[in-house]
Amino acid sequence: MAKETSFILGMEVVVDQASMVNNTPFSDSIDVSAYVDIPSGRMLKIKAANFRITDSNNVPLNPLVTTAKAGGSEMDLQYHLSTARKNYRISLADTNVIASSCEYYLADAPAQSVWLGQWSTGEAAPEDWEDGFIAATDTLWLTFITDNFDTAYSGIKISCQLECESIKVTRSDALAIAVAQATSSGN
Repeated sequence: MAKETSFILGMEVVVDQASMVNNTPFSDSIDVSAYVDIPSGRMLKIKAANFRITDSNNVPLNPLVTTAKAGGSEMDLQYHLSTARKNYRISLADTNVIASSCEYYLADAPAQSVWLGQWSTGEAAPEDWEDGFIAATDTLWLTFITDNFDTAYSGIKISCQLECESIKVTRSDALAIAVAQATSSGN
């Protein structure tokens, strides 16, 4: 594979508080067709992905809430970057998934006026693989889904920076990668 210099692509999904609905996916996409030409073997290699979750004003989410949460309450925010639009909670068996994670917030017993715990499950990232993630698509999708998420008084923004390279592979390798991503059965 011939290698070129790395470059950065950025994308984000922003949803204001009034539009937020639990268990509803919110997505946005970026056109990467300038970096992908399957017949010639030119592909987009995603080497790393960095994510930030803030409110719509780029302020870190504040775990304080206006009403007490029952003991054992939880909320979550799941997000994923993929080569096809995924309007559901994804499985890592899905070969379209480039990166995925879930943020959990918990309120312990008894009822609390704050979320006492927060942790992230780092499920997948391009840097987990020896050669990154090679995308055979014209579009990348960034999607998030929430459940019981009430901390974002100014909405939620998931932003992402991708470290990428434009690489050249054989035509047969490019077709094999394209077929694998197009026929993904994970859901």
